[in-house]
Amino acid sequence: LSTQQIDNVLNSASKDDWVLLQNETNAIGDIIDKASALGLAIAFNPAPMTPNIATLALDKVTLLFVNEIEAMQLTQTENIDDAAHIMREKYPNTKVIMTLGKAGVKYLYRGDEVNVSGFKVDAIDTTAAGDTFTGFFLATYIKNLAANISDPALALLNACAAAALCVTKQGAAPSIP
Repeated sequence: LSTQQIDNVLNSASKDDWVLLQNETNAIGDIIDKASALGLAIAFNPAPMTPNIATLALDKVTLLFVNEIEAMQLTQTENIDDAAHIMREKYPNTKVIMTLGKAGVKYLYRGDEVNVSGFKVDAIDTTAAGDTFTGFFLATYIKNLAANISDPALALLNACAAAALCVTKQGAAPSIP
């Protein structure tokens, strides 16, 4: 992405728009900085995890989606509880959504923690599970915000259900419910 492309898109955004990023493009740091300066909400999934992610201003991110391995890599810890503790301290204004595979998901924000269990399914292909989870979470979360519902539990539950359905089919796009 060029600086001009990034600026054009961000400058045309309205106050209710979200910037959704994944670590599969260039200029992630610039996009986070510029979107934050404009007051835009930012959802970021650092997959595929690379060492430079730790250097980004993740405290400017509204929602940070990490799986348990990425969380431990990002915090340089060896267990989920330590990773959760460090992420709360290091990014106090960031809502962290830590996926735990078939065990479900943790939502961490300041002193709050919401846990949702995963659904038991016969997994065939996990290819699109993370993208499905992120998309369904964000869609439900934004809809709830518009209705003044601040509890993330329903968004977590919908995302877990969608990801569970996703892994029961083969392929990426065709498996998304």
